[in-house]
Amino acid sequence: MLHITIDGRRLGATPGETVLSVARRAGIDIPTLCHHDDLEPVGACRLCTVEVSHEKWSGRTSLVTACLYPVEDGLEVRTASEPVRRLRETLLSLLVARCPESDVIRALAKRHGATAGYVPFADGSKCILCGLCTRTCEAFSTSAIATMSRGARKKVGPAGDAPPAQCVGCGGCAIVCPTGHIVSERSAGALRIWEREFPLALCAVDKTRCRGCGACEEACPFSVPRVVVHRGGAEVATIGRDACRGCGVCVAACPTGAISQEHAPDNALSIPPSSTDRSRPEVLVVACGRASLAQTHAVELPAGAKLLELPCTGRASATMLLAALARGFAGVVVLGRHEPTCRLGGAEEDIPATVSRVERLARLVGLGPGRAAFVEPAAGRAGPSAAVASFLSGLSPTSLRSTLPADVDVQDSLDGAVAILAWLSERPELRFDGSAWLADHGLDAARPGAPALVVGAIPYLDLLAGHLVRPLDLGAAIRDALFVLRAQGIDAGVSVGGLRGGFAKQAKELQGSQVVSLCAGCASYLTATGAKATPFSKLVDRSALGAKAIDAGPSPVIGRFTVTEEERLELAGRLDRLAAQGARLVLAEGPFDLVQQALLLRQGTWRRVALEPVLLSTLAARALRNKEAAA
Repeated sequence: MLHITIDGRRLGATPGETVLSVARRAGIDIPTLCHHDDLEPVGACRLCTVEVSHEKWSGRTSLVTACLYPVEDGLEVRTASEPVRRLRETLLSLLVARCPESDVIRALAKRHGATAGYVPFADGSKCILCGLCTRTCEAFSTSAIATMSRGARKKVGPAGDAPPAQCVGCGGCAIVCPTGHIVSERSAGALRIWEREFPLALCAVDKTRCRGCGACEEACPFSVPRVVVHRGGAEVATIGRDACRGCGVCVAACPTGAISQEHAPDNALSIPPSSTDRSRPEVLVVACGRASLAQTHAVELPAGAKLLELPCTGRASATMLLAALARGFAGVVVLGRHEPTCRLGGAEEDIPATVSRVERLARLVGLGPGRAAFVEPAAGRAGPSAAVASFLSGLSPTSLRSTLPADVDVQDSLDGAVAILAWLSERPELRFDGSAWLADHGLDAARPGAPALVVGAIPYLDLLAGHLVRPLDLGAAIRDALFVLRAQGIDAGVSVGGLRGGFAKQAKELQGSQVVSLCAGCASYLTATGAKATPFSKLVDRSALGAKAIDAGPSPVIGRFTVTEEERLELAGRLDRLAAQGARLVLAEGPFDLVQQALLLRQGTWRRVALEPVLLSTLAARALRNKEAAA
């Protein structure tokens, strides 16, 4: 730890820091126009000039730029000495003359006492040649603009003053421009910058498929989607075309595939690897245009990588990434690209969590760890390619020997993701590994020969939709079931495995064990494939639950999440009838039904009626705990 003094305050610093970084951390204001924390400093504007001295300098002082000057122990800094004030006044007076129409420059000049003592430039430009735009484009985008000419003719723009072919419309240059010289303008369905128009990938809702859950509301970083009540009482989302930015985050978040996006790849769920040779790992790279990896740019992808370019990587859904793994890619890597300098800043916020869930799902079905990653590459045009090469170098060949057949429905929705996982769970070459998921929920795995609780789809649904149905805790339903079983003398562990019909491998491992299944459907599958299982419901005395049953009729949809408009209205009406009769709990028939009810009840703000969806295990555990408390 070093110590320096700034304006009489003794401050700690670390070797390698600059005076500016130490001052900002301490809340000391030093004006700048050309500085950005994520870019290499250049000291172009000179406004951050300060006066420094040291006891070893025999009373000498020096004027230095704070953004470039490294700290040293015992350094004394003055940010507003007379020489510093005079220099800033001169610099700002020159800037006012160069950019008389810039509100930022005029405000800085007024704050620091600068006067308009120079003849204003006649071209009306607001550019101060700070270089922030060109450095941002070079570090985090496609190097579409540069500084051109010299002397009084020096300016920033595309080569030859022509619309830049390399520009991808990310807007980073406009975001960092300190004076408002670079402008991006929104027109009908397009963005205009540098004399080019970029069509926006606008999103739209299919009202017949929307269930009004509000997942799009929560996911959109720009607060565009809204769940509204339509004629007939249907609550569905709407997305205003004039407000949509075109990031596609809502498309990825929608559990029913009700949202579509213009100008987006229509083959995102069906891209196969280039080779059928499974011994040579191939990776799908999901990136935006800022990564400069498309064929129109000079940077090439490493061998063994295939590009899927999206309007924004926030558009990448769990279904999309799982489909790539099921089609034979050994891994998928999603490349972020510095959100603070992108006009869609905030759209990538949730994608690391999505990739993490896909990574855990890949391990769960037996594809192994390390199959999915989110990476923010290093600055510079070579950063994305280097990040892909690094991911490829640590990737082992996939153990999947077959690929997803054409008859598996892979619509971009929860149902599509479940269909892919169900197919993977049936592959004989894959071995389930639920250890990480069990550890996340504080659950113990079933021991060979000991009693086992089969939890069916809960681990898959927890990773796919657990974030959508909070505060419902799917892992708590399992803990409740174990609590009830142990009260009956059954010390069971948890068995994670098959999904839908893929229970053959799990049944083989459970032969000879006492098996209890959390849902009746799983018990039937297990029994049919060789492991006799008792449904949890048969071990529960319903008369002791302390709840009065209200029959609202059977659910019209079991085992899927995409519903027709008629089904959605019937489901909503069923819940309304229960609430009108005084119900406070909705008993779900199994994990799929539980998540189905939770999605209906959340209505964008979690609940529109005072109903809580539960499994029988939760009711039984509550009754047992109440009994113990009363005793």
